[in-house]
Amino acid sequence: MILNCLIKALYYLLLGYGFIMMLGIILSWLPGLHQYKIPRMIRKATNWYLWPFRGFLVIGILDFTPAIGLILYETIVGLLAGFI
Repeated sequence: MILNCLIKALYYLLLGYGFIMMLGIILSWLPGLHQYKIPRMIRKATNWYLWPFRGFLVIGILDFTPAIGLILYETIVGLLAGFI
């Protein structure tokens, strides 16, 4: 019972972080937003995870490799959802 509640709480926290990551990826494509506080906070919150994925799949000025990191992240969250 308690373990199930903890897994659910972790699952919902990870879902929220996944949403923040998607938002961070979208905001990274828009130039000039790094000067504002909220986009900077989102970037700081997601950069530690997305940074290792950057630079592998660059097309023009857009870097699509954070999407690989997001897919991997969502796969892990999906596996966790199987325990609920």
